[in-house]
Amino acid sequence: MARRGEQIRRPLHREMREYAAKLGFKDLIYLNIGEPDFQTPEPIVEAAEKAMREGFTHYTEERGIKPLREALSQQLEASRGLKYNPEREILITGGSSEALFATIMALVDP
Repeated sequence: MARRGEQIRRPLHREMREYAAKLGFKDLIYLNIGEPDFQTPEPIVEAAEKAMREGFTHYTEERGIKPLREALSQQLEASRGLKYNPEREILITGGSSEALFATIMALVDP
C-alpha cells in the first residue's frame, strides 16, 4: 500500500459532528453531507423510481435539467411575479454545499 494511504484521516466534519453531540447540541443543521433527518417522502421515491425506469440515469447539464429550470421559472412568475430566464438566471444544484460554493465563487474574488 502507498505510504500516503497511511496518512488518510477521518473526515473532519465527522469528528465535529461527534464533538457537537458530546456537548449536547441537538438542533444543528449540517451543510456538509446530505443526510436528512427524515425519511424520503413517498411521492419523491415514486418519482425517482419512475425517472430511473425511463432512463434518466445520467449526469445532467451543469445548470440543471432544462425542464426543471423552465418549470421553476414559470412557478416563480405565477406565484411571485418574478421573471427569470431559465437559460441564464436559474441554476439547479445538487445540494446546499454546491449552491453556497457557486454563490461565493460568483461574488468574491480571491
